[in-house]
Amino acid sequence: MDSKLSRYNADLTNEDIEIEYIPNNLVKNYEYIIYKNNRKYKIVNVPNSQISNIILSESGTYQINIKEYYENETKEIRSGNYLIDKESPNLEVGNTNLTLKKGTNIDIMGNVKAIDNFDGDITSNVENNSNKINFTKIGNHKLVYTVSDRAGNTTTKTVMVNVVKNDTTQLLITQGFILLTLIVILIYFIKYNKSLNIEKRISKYSIKPIKDHSKSLFGSIFRFVDKIINRISKSLSKSVILSKISKRYTKYVKVFGKEHDTGLTIIAEKIIVSFIFLMVAIISKTIRLEVLSFYEMIIPLLVGYYALDFIYAYRYNKYRKRLENDFLQAIIVMNNAFKSGRSITQAVDLVSTELTGPISEEFKKISLELSFGLDVEVVFKRFADRIELEEAAYLTASLA
Repeated sequence: MDSKLSRYNADLTNEDIEIEYIPNNLVKNYEYIIYKNNRKYKIVNVPNSQISNIILSESGTYQINIKEYYENETKEIRSGNYLIDKESPNLEVGNTNLTLKKGTNIDIMGNVKAIDNFDGDITSNVENNSNKINFTKIGNHKLVYTVSDRAGNTTTKTVMVNVVKNDTTQLLITQGFILLTLIVILIYFIKYNKSLNIEKRISKYSIKPIKDHSKSLFGSIFRFVDKIINRISKSLSKSVILSKISKRYTKYVKVFGKEHDTGLTIIAEKIIVSFIFLMVAIISKTIRLEVLSFYEMIIPLLVGYYALDFIYAYRYNKYRKRLENDFLQAIIVMNNAFKSGRSITQAVDLVSTELTGPISEEFKKISLELSFGLDVEVVFKRFADRIELEEAAYLTASLA
């Protein structure tokens, strides 16, 4: 009776393979050598003719060689190939988080690639559920890719596709508005430059006036901005809430008296600056072909609105420090005037001419009020209320 080795299966499998070897009765002893991927993997010596159960459990290509030792001879049995594949294919799908604008196409298989250790490139075997997804619906969708090899090993990858609104129209409108604004500014500068050239050509044939009343470009721009600020402040004055808010900026009017006459004009200027910040943000987004979201619009508006507060606070503190220092100088000048026998009115006039800056302006107001016949105590009390200095209150009391 011949020895028996279980028939080999050349097909791939992802399960363990159990092989049974039954030697005949004449075999004294034998050994079997297991080759894995054409290399010796295991050698087993069997001292008698007992049955062997060989189990193959790892991925690879196996062959089994058996040497049978008889009384006077040796025989060799060679098996075919046993193929085990327990490794799943390697599946690549590119970016697993995609943002898709509604109405645009998506290349489902563009970045997909599948490689198997036995079958090689099996990208053609990749399946997906794209036919079950409505990419025209806004929201998140799961695009699932699946691939299987011949042994039955399966790999699955999921790509999250976020379908968003297509803001191309809005972007084009924004770009068109910015482009139109730039064209208008360009035309304005071309016309202005043209008028300057004409003025230069005819200036040699004309007599120059004693006073130059011509308006500069930047002067015209500043006057235009002032008109806008005044119009906005008039509109804001109709709101009771904004009128109350504007009172906290009244103290700055003393510092920016020539630029702002009320707290509302300061708020109007803050609104214009916040709008400029927003325009800069829109332009930067447009250059990158993107559209500002709601939150991206709020941030530049808030930053632009409160940016001027730092400038106001800095200049106001600087104004207060100078006012305090100059007030001490004013007291010294008045004290010297009193020692030389001058009156209060003369001492006030001397301070307004000798000193400069905000304290000089305040003493000019004092001199004007005294010339109208107001009492000294009343005039200096009004002065103390305006500059809000404790030293000014002491001066008023001492003069009284």
